[in-house]
Amino acid sequence: LCEVDKPTCPDGDFNPSTCECGCDQCDPGICDSLTGDGDEAACNFVCPEEVNNDCTLSPDDLCEVDKPTCPDGDFNPSTCECGCDQCDPGICDSLTGDGDEAACNFVCPEEVNNDCTLSPDDLCEVDK
Repeated sequence: LCEVDKPTCPDGDFNPSTCECGCDQCDPGICDSLTGDGDEAACNFVCPEEVNNDCTLSPDDLCEVDKPTCPDGDFNPSTCECGCDQCDPGICDSLTGDGDEAACNFVCPEEVNNDCTLSPDDLCEVDK
């Protein structure tokens, strides 16, 4: 006389621990303890909405690095954001030209400002 009262769920969406559809996998804070490495060390991890109801995933598979998609050379690993603002005020002030450029100042051109691949030594050029 008796049968299991089990709902019909989309594939992967049956939650055996509740006998209901849907898992709410993305518990608040589930990714907070994870940290990136290498270029992603400053980035946070997030649980994407599209995996929230996928009951087949383990918690390890839920979180992904929240890293922006930036133009080439424009990812700043120290902030995990696009753009570097390399041309800090005064970054070139201590440099002096030599030879016939001895009286010239150095400047940081706008086009290198967001190129995160450059070291500070490569940012400044003689304003001649």
